Amino acid sequence: MTSKDISQYRLLNQRLTGTEYTTPHQLVKWMGCIQAQDYGMAKWAVGCRLQQATDATVEKDFNEGKFLRTHVLRPTWHFVSPEDIRWMLKLSAPRIRAFARPYHRQLGIDATILRKSKKAITKALTLDKKLTRPQLTEILRKEKVDTTDTRMGLLLIDAELDALICSAGRIGRQFAYGLLYENTPQ
Repeated sequence: MTSKDISQYRLLNQRLTGTEYTTPHQLVKWMGCIQAQDYGMAKWAVGCRLQQATDATVEKDFNEGKFLRTHVLRPTWHFVSPEDIRWMLKLSAPRIRAFARPYHRQLGIDATILRKSKKAITKALTLDKKLTRPQLTEILRKEKVDTTDTRMGLLLIDAELDALICSAGRIGRQFAYGLLYENTPQ
């Protein structure tokens, strides 16, 4: 096998050439997950692997929950299909929690705080269905949960790892969260 053969196979296997996929959901499902820390570039990574896609079509599918953005492989964002999120979280959550544990200790986040934050998040999302991070931050502050420094991100990741919340598209330019069981029924 030559270097050219290897590069051709890589392009084909990464669906950068000869793709048969027409929707973001099909592609994300086939790929398993796609790193999505930089949202704009992640949308581009999806779009360039489809037969015909625009920024608007990829954004529309994301906002409709046809693919999700979550912390599924490590503490960075990934796109994943709704059908795969639960089993992926079940496999990856213990490792991500182990990674987060020293940060929790350093910031004083314990089991009591995690329970309190998840209870408040669940209550809020049961009432409003879809809330942005700033809205959830305000709700937790009213419940006397410290959200300063990187605490809010860690609290949200923990709720994701428990399969409690997931991305719920965007509200304007802000990413939103919803309850996983409402956004991706089993």
